[in-house]
Amino acid sequence: MKLILIRHGQTVWNTQMKTQGRTDIMLDEIGRIQSEKLAERVRTLKLRAVYSSPLSRAKETAKLIADLHGLDVISHELLMERDFGAWEGTPFKTLMEKYPDEIKSWEKDPFAYTPPDAEPLSKVLSRCVAFLDEVYKTYTIDDTVLAVGHSIPLRLMIAHSIGLSPLKIHSLRLDNAAYTELKLRENYNILTVFNDTEHLHQQAKITRGAE
Repeated sequence: MKLILIRHGQTVWNTQMKTQGRTDIMLDEIGRIQSEKLAERVRTLKLRAVYSSPLSRAKETAKLIADLHGLDVISHELLMERDFGAWEGTPFKTLMEKYPDEIKSWEKDPFAYTPPDAEPLSKVLSRCVAFLDEVYKTYTIDDTVLAVGHSIPLRLMIAHSIGLSPLKIHSLRLDNAAYTELKLRENYNILTVFNDTEHLHQQAKITRGAE
């Protein structure tokens, strides 16, 4: 089966380099345009289902896609972004200034340090694997499923799917509204497209609904 992984469109906190985590931030205007362009890119695909994290920035992105396919968005807790606890809402630059040792430890081994009141990365990985297993067992080899989520869970899913150590997730870059494609097989998986944002640079006409 084909699993398409989409990172949500841009938010104001993305532009401010703030740690979002579970904070429910909406898409900004650019994020909505990005998501509309992304929806146009996948318009011709025969999607069996569209999944999304319950957070608004992901649901908004997913709905624009699902509406073009006559599908309802399936909200799934396993796709939630990591809870960053006390770090949420803080610019990454500030975190680097206040917690230089912790940041260095986190960059070297993302599993080694958990911010105060945050979700351990091991738990994030466990639910990412659970989502992959659920999707693989639910759909057939000919189905195409799309899931909209967040940077850390999506990078963990990609790493797990292709046998890359989860310690290497900092080496995987996922931009807002980026398109990634996996082919899931019984004995191995194939990463066919990664972090593709070509659609964002197209001058395609965007049709808006009523405000």
